[in-house]
Amino acid sequence: MRDKSRAVVYKKRRCFTYGNVYFHLDIYVHPLPPACIGSPIILETYTTHLIGDPTPSLPNFLEVVREITGEPGYSMFNMTSSTPPTTNNIS
Repeated sequence: MRDKSRAVVYKKRRCFTYGNVYFHLDIYVHPLPPACIGSPIILETYTTHLIGDPTPSLPNFLEVVREITGEPGYSMFNMTSSTPPTTNNIS
């Protein structure tokens, strides 16, 4: 059974390693759900570094606009909303 309050999300995923860190680069493509403004590109990292260790380096060939960790507007639940955003500010 499909949840009609959620839209389908289409994305291209590029996976790569840089140093000892594994990355997912998700490029969201059209048709975008109404909750997405613009065309989000989100970089996820997977690492085993411990708290207190130096933060692993990000690839120098990518420009990071901002950190979105913990921003509820970027959760899959909110990004797939079938209604336009009111406060999630996804762009």
